[in-house]
Amino acid sequence: MMDQSISFNTSPILKTKLYPPPVTPEMVPRLGLIDLLNQNRKRPLTLISAPAGYGKSVLASMWLQASGLPGGWVSLDETDNDLPTFVRYVLAAMQTAVPNKSWQTQALLEAPSLPSVAVLAHHMLADLDQIEAPFLLVLDDIHHIRVESIFRFLEALLNHPSPVLHLVLVGRLDPPLPIASLRAYQRITEIRLRDLRFSPDETAQFLQQMLNRDISQDIANEWTQRTEGWPVALRLAALSFRDRPQQVDLTVSIPADNQFLQEYLMAEVLTRQPALQQSWLLKTTLLERFCAPLCEALCQEVDDDEQMQITGEHFMQWLQKSNLFLINLDQQNQWFRFHDLFQADLQQMLKRQLSQGEIAALHLQASRWLDENGWVSEAIGHALAAHDSGTAVEIFTRHRPALMNAANWAQLERWVRLFPEDMVEKEPILLLTRAHLPVAYGYDLGSLITQITSLLADKPQDALSTQELWAEVAYFNGLTAMLQGPATTVIEAATQILAALPPEAFYLRMLALGLLAMGYQMSGSFQQGIQIIQEALRASDWPVNAQARALHNQAILYMIEAELDSVQTLALESIKLSLKHHLTSPAEVWYFSGMAYYLQNDLTQAEMYFLSLTENPTWSAPPDLAHAVCKLTRLYHAQGQPEKANTIFQDTWSYLEEIENPFSLEILKAFQVEVALDQGDITRAHQLSLTLNIDWHRTIWRYYIPQLTAIKLWIAEGQQLDQALTLLEEMDEFLRKMNRKIHRIDVLALQALAYQAMDDQPRAIEKLRQSLALAAPGKFIRNYLDLGPKMRALLVQLYKQTKKPAGTDDLRYLAQILAAFPPVKAEDQESGSPASMLVDPLTKRELEVLRLLTTDLSTKEIAEELNITWATSRTHIKNIYAKLEVNSRYGAVNYAQEFGLI
Repeated sequence: MMDQSISFNTSPILKTKLYPPPVTPEMVPRLGLIDLLNQNRKRPLTLISAPAGYGKSVLASMWLQASGLPGGWVSLDETDNDLPTFVRYVLAAMQTAVPNKSWQTQALLEAPSLPSVAVLAHHMLADLDQIEAPFLLVLDDIHHIRVESIFRFLEALLNHPSPVLHLVLVGRLDPPLPIASLRAYQRITEIRLRDLRFSPDETAQFLQQMLNRDISQDIANEWTQRTEGWPVALRLAALSFRDRPQQVDLTVSIPADNQFLQEYLMAEVLTRQPALQQSWLLKTTLLERFCAPLCEALCQEVDDDEQMQITGEHFMQWLQKSNLFLINLDQQNQWFRFHDLFQADLQQMLKRQLSQGEIAALHLQASRWLDENGWVSEAIGHALAAHDSGTAVEIFTRHRPALMNAANWAQLERWVRLFPEDMVEKEPILLLTRAHLPVAYGYDLGSLITQITSLLADKPQDALSTQELWAEVAYFNGLTAMLQGPATTVIEAATQILAALPPEAFYLRMLALGLLAMGYQMSGSFQQGIQIIQEALRASDWPVNAQARALHNQAILYMIEAELDSVQTLALESIKLSLKHHLTSPAEVWYFSGMAYYLQNDLTQAEMYFLSLTENPTWSAPPDLAHAVCKLTRLYHAQGQPEKANTIFQDTWSYLEEIENPFSLEILKAFQVEVALDQGDITRAHQLSLTLNIDWHRTIWRYYIPQLTAIKLWIAEGQQLDQALTLLEEMDEFLRKMNRKIHRIDVLALQALAYQAMDDQPRAIEKLRQSLALAAPGKFIRNYLDLGPKMRALLVQLYKQTKKPAGTDDLRYLAQILAAFPPVKAEDQESGSPASMLVDPLTKRELEVLRLLTTDLSTKEIAEELNITWATSRTHIKNIYAKLEVNSRYGAVNYAQEFGLI
């Protein structure tokens, strides 16, 4: 069977919805209306609104053909009632009108979180700005759309209309748009029922073509009056006369009341068709769209000799020849649908002729064919129409693994929405599908898992399908344990998953392998965890997206283990693999990579990765975005770019407000306190802290830990130090049990500052040593810089106490951290500030001499430069050596550079 769907990136698009109704020679040209539309083409919107049967779609198709402009078309239906699906079809239609154009808006639709209306509209308008030639975009049957966000999207496009886009909305009802305002500003052309009625002249032309006979003006006037110019009624009436002798009087009575006109004419038309064709015609009205093989599968009964006299191809040929309100859906003449009005009337007749059971059986026959030919959404829909929930769930279950392996959760969610909500609440597999989407769709993961567990308890426990569902529940339990402990629960959950899932469940198996590896890392067997993932990749032919996920999982393991170089390497491999195969790279990979570079103080690389998240916010999980912006804000402040820092912070704040994500907004609120502390404004930091709701039990996963912000404020104020140390000790104990080395680096460093604030220098130095021991292998630097001058002073004390020869690894690492701090000003040296703790304070003259020692000047030339004697110069140099505890010019310069004295 031919495939009439296309993949617009990862989302299936039905091509049959992108073709306008064909304009055939027997159609009456609506020249007056087309002239009106052409005259107002520069207005951004045309609305064609009237009840069924008035030729709205035909008029739009005629104009599309006559305008001479490129055009796109979407025939909307009930399945398009969500914003991403709607925009996908709009983009597909635009791509038809403007081929070879790359639409950046499309990338937003593949993001893990749903894009907001404003973001989508902004990007689409930006895409349209790149187009030079104007084009028409027709959205037919707009009355099927009921979702408010879609109309807000259209309104946003019309508020700042693109000069190249002319939007045409066709429907039975006025859409909820500000039509009155658009009318007042002459931004809309309206075609309504009174405009679409046939005039007597158009009626005469139509009847002449349909009946192949001359039509008098009196007949045309009578038919127009009787039908009120209703095109569909005229057509039905003409069909009822078409097979009668030419001498039949056309003035025969037609019911004047439209309530009876349609049924009367429909009966007249239908009873004149052959009995077998009538039967097929009535049955096929159950189909929203059909082709010859589908009609045959639905209508042909193999045990009925009479039924074998007609095939699907014969039926389609008869339909096209009879011209019975058939609408072509593609250019290959393979897929069709009936006019809505015609279909609705025939469905009522079918219900009078067949029982509910017989109609349900027809729905199941259609569902089987559609399922076998890959039309999963429609197959589920017909099974549900037959009230056979078991078949609908079975179809969903059978096709679910393929979409999970492709991580196409958006399509799976659309399938779930086909089911009535009360049915979803009773089906574990439908709820489990939702459980994978808590961040993007706002579901409560905890309550979902509880509900699923309760449902599974009533299922046959020895069934393979039940065991696989329990394994999937185990994944979410393992995920919770990965964040909260213990490691044994993580390992047990991952083992259960891998034992129960079939080999072809690549996506879930890779998630399970990641869990298993994480469990071993938590238990202290880090290399074993890495080896598990690497061996699995070597032993099986994993899909590319699973390979990218494996690299991502390893990067996370190395991040937690505090090995930043490996994080950067693996994250880059994952990104490259995704780009090579045109996959969506997980935004979390960009986040971890940016964080690794930031912590090593490579701010250029860190900025590049973080900006990839902020420039495409819908690609990121909101918490990842918030954490990245925290680091970008601090990065820009460190580079002396406060305006840039404020802009990116406020832009992200506005975005998170727009998508209504209070959890991530709390992260930014807490970080505002840290920004104030960085700037030395303790009063403002305290005021900002009063609005915070610190959750001390919040999961520690990403790098920025809001719980530590309150503790940093207490240390800066010199208050609640005992409470700070108690909380830090509890936190460190939890992190030690979880083996979260990366987070212990910061907790231990803060413990050192708290002890320093209490004048307990020995304990402060000991905690700092422990922090540095964890940080040294990964070459962490930024952790200490971000803690400011007090941390610098403590590092200096440790440097001076370290009893090792100069040049050893520990001292070299300490020197690297100290050298990364901003240079110490001369006035700070003499002010008794923490910087003076580096050495005995140098005088201004000694600092001047020290700076000149970094040049090629000799001692005599230094004296001449400073206008002092050679002996005085030598005395200053001797004092500098003594204070810096070095014995050479090279040692003095090296030491001064390490400590930022010059």
